[in-house]
Amino acid sequence: MNKSYNEDTFCVAPWLSSHISTFNTVIPCCLFKVTGKFGETQKGRSFKQHYNSKNAIATRKALWNGDKIPECRECWFREESDSSYRMSLNNKFQDYIEEIVENTNDDFTLNDMKFRMLDLRFDNKCNLRCRMCSPAFSSALFKEHKELGHSLGVDWDNAYHVAVDDDEYKFIIDQLQYTKVLFFAGGEPLTQDKFYEILQHCIDNGYAKDISVWITSNCTKIKYKKYNLINMLKHFKDVEITASLDAYGDRAEYMRYPAKWDDVESNILTLINSVKNVNFIICPTIQVINVFHIFDLVKYFLNNEIVSASKFNFNILTHPPHLNVANLPQHMKNELTIKCDEMIEWLNEYGIKNDIPPASTIKDIAQFKLVKEMLKGERDESQMFKFLNYTETVDKYRGNDMYKAFPELTQLKDLVEVLP
Repeated sequence: MNKSYNEDTFCVAPWLSSHISTFNTVIPCCLFKVTGKFGETQKGRSFKQHYNSKNAIATRKALWNGDKIPECRECWFREESDSSYRMSLNNKFQDYIEEIVENTNDDFTLNDMKFRMLDLRFDNKCNLRCRMCSPAFSSALFKEHKELGHSLGVDWDNAYHVAVDDDEYKFIIDQLQYTKVLFFAGGEPLTQDKFYEILQHCIDNGYAKDISVWITSNCTKIKYKKYNLINMLKHFKDVEITASLDAYGDRAEYMRYPAKWDDVESNILTLINSVKNVNFIICPTIQVINVFHIFDLVKYFLNNEIVSASKFNFNILTHPPHLNVANLPQHMKNELTIKCDEMIEWLNEYGIKNDIPPASTIKDIAQFKLVKEMLKGERDESQMFKFLNYTETVDKYRGNDMYKAFPELTQLKDLVEVLP
């Protein structure tokens, strides 16, 4: 193999990172499309076999040689207007690239398994029923989806699903001695036993001081059984919490039902003020329901000094497609494009007024440029009709009202009269 990799496509993830999904797939990172999965858990195969599978080898070879594979399309999309997860990981693990090269054979198989990053979603246990989610990621949605006749997305008989067996869990525990980044999502990790067990294992064995912990959480709960999360996090090198927040106030309670906004905000402030080594990021999922509200959301957190500039990271929703903002009527997309431009101007003025380094506001501005790119996507009118039907069904089941929570969407009522 050529020892010189292509910097435009190379990514460390297929060498030193492993993402285990709630539905058993093994892939290199959370953005990698499962069409190229390296393997599946609970099949009696080792992680070394997963990472020397046909798909794993093909992925490493392609990224090494400059091929922009479709499984990584979210990073390619982000790199057109902003930095990507690929670029972030390469920077984070640049000191391990030489080790990567030495560990790679001419046929792109790997000799040893030393995961420097573990992205763990052990089970689908979650306490919320978010509008964009499915039972694959939330046990709380299983009953609702079944009773409404919606697709479960998985072939499970029970609401709760564990993604790893005992042997695989033991392997993960053994890998912690090499790990430098632990990334937890869900489900909701702050309600999962194995999340706390792993943190405790790292603390007890002296690994914590060398490990960065990344957590994606809905921030509805920060107390669990016997564990003191705040005290545990203080042992780690640093902590990044990405809060899955699509809105604030009553709108937040609608989007991530049945969350209580006062509790969520209180927990956020506790985490920020009690964990001195925490980097707190607001990570909204941009979708049809909240896209008109996203401007107020950012202003709320900045004006109330809950987070500072550059602490926003928009999640691109592509699935389910009926929630994709590209499917909005064109006049609404035009209106949103203008709002994005106005928000970019507001952020520039906010930065000047508050003497904020341009690099910080540039990152936030990039998020709204990303929304503008999303709005350029090809519209599928049938998906908008599906959205209206789906939303009405769920609203009736829960006793909610989207138009009351998000009155700016009442203009969509014009489409209701022509529903097929």
